[in-house]
Amino acid sequence: MSNLDSGQLRPAGTVSATGASNLSDLEDKLAEKAREQGAKGYVINSAGGNDQMLGTATIYK
Repeated sequence: MSNLDSGQLRPAGTVSATGASNLSDLEDKLAEKAREQGAKGYVINSAGGNDQMLGTATIYK
């Protein structure tokens, strides 16, 4: 699990991001959105795209 200390954390929703130029940029965008929602961690569920990357992540609190 990416950025997740699975002890007491529970799923608390999802975040999505678009317009990333590569996978690293997409991960940064998803991490920022997770932080904005007050998440303690997140797991990326999907990532894809051609010219621009898009993806989703489950957030944990």
